[in-house]
Amino acid sequence: MKEIIDAVVVLGMLFGGTVILKNIHSEVRKATLEKASQGLPPLTGFTNQLKERKKLQPKGGSNSER
Repeated sequence: MKEIIDAVVVLGMLFGGTVILKNIHSEVRKATLEKASQGLPPLTGFTNQLKERKKLQPKGGSNSER
């Protein structure tokens, strides 16, 4: 009898877990679609920052740092 109760509890936990995951998935999808419908911000400022960035000096390339 105890095994049957354990099996019912496990099945209930599995079913409840899948329902919760389904709800989380639908909420995330809904939020994503709402954000996508608002459009993306312009990225020109960020692009210009990347273009203006100076190249980094390679590490260990010169002995003057020691």
